[in-house]
Amino acid sequence: MKALSLGVVLLDYDYPQVFLATDQLEGIFVGMAVEETDTGPRFLCVPISRQRALYLQTERLDLRTIFSDPESAEFYWLQPVDFFSPMTAVLAQFDNCPTNLLPDAGLLFSSGQDEVVEKALQLNAPVAYASLSVPESKTATRIRSVTLAGFLGIYQNVLKNLARFESKRNRRPIGRSEEPYAVDVVGFAAGSFTVEMMAGGTTDIFGDNAALAMALTSLNRFLDGLDDESLTLEFLQSVRGHTASSLIGLLDFLSENNCPLSHSWASPTRATSSVPKTSMASIRRVLELCSTRGDIGVEDVVLTGLVESADRRRSSWRISSDTDTYSGDLHPLYDVDLSGIVIGGRYKFFCEEHVELLGTGKELTKLRLKRIQHFPIVLSDGPDKER
Repeated sequence: MKALSLGVVLLDYDYPQVFLATDQLEGIFVGMAVEETDTGPRFLCVPISRQRALYLQTERLDLRTIFSDPESAEFYWLQPVDFFSPMTAVLAQFDNCPTNLLPDAGLLFSSGQDEVVEKALQLNAPVAYASLSVPESKTATRIRSVTLAGFLGIYQNVLKNLARFESKRNRRPIGRSEEPYAVDVVGFAAGSFTVEMMAGGTTDIFGDNAALAMALTSLNRFLDGLDDESLTLEFLQSVRGHTASSLIGLLDFLSENNCPLSHSWASPTRATSSVPKTSMASIRRVLELCSTRGDIGVEDVVLTGLVESADRRRSSWRISSDTDTYSGDLHPLYDVDLSGIVIGGRYKFFCEEHVELLGTGKELTKLRLKRIQHFPIVLSDGPDKER
């Protein structure tokens, strides 16, 4: 016995004639009306895989094949009271569908799902489609290899920073050695040169990846707001530092390559999000706005550790431990002096971090010291980096 909940209706005439339903464990079933009784329609149901469910909804597998060549030798009878509450399905006493119950061959369906959702169901993982309208893609499925490589590096860096920012904000910080935001290229689609990507890290039992999903959602929110300069500035100021610089770097790439971007994503448990389409006018307007703001790619950080070097003449310093080393110079707008610093002493350095994005997607970080706090007792641990 199974308790089935109605999902996607593939054929409706007075009531759902053919539909997909799920049981308590998210197993998928196809239900097909086979007879009318005095108490209502009676359905024959059969369990199917996600792959077959995808093919059935996208006109790649007909209904007869589902029942004549089942993946499991189990059939269920279903006679629901209504379609709004769980429906009780009872195991049928046969292993093969009776010929008189089989539908005609060639009966195909389309659920109207878009390609991104279909791909997520097929791969059982989050997927993203990034369509790059480069000039060479207008006449053929073509893109310069250096352009594609540059985009992938910058795109992955954006996801990394957004995932780390959103995870930290949700009090689920990502460990240094973890990369749940990583994506792999799995194909290309027609139209503007479209790169198909899927989660490169692990997913949960439902095929989802929370960190990557947060990053993709955040990226679409940013792209969707590019036409509104105030919204864009508010978004960049909220993330600041590495995250803001990586997003500006993405816009720089699109501008330099005269390449508008549309971006969509989905996972097996989520419908596709909005599909923002950027325009070159909006991209260049935002870049011009950012060029007048010196605070977007800047973030305050605090370094605590042992001073390794302090060169007053060169205005340079280095603070380190066994695992981390940071170096930088002095902030020109603050009255800070390296005189009197004890090499090997434990200090807290209050710095301003400037992040610049290189063309490869790698980040160049500059630390500028604003204030120093000395700890008179030397301890063995540090430095710790705080934002």
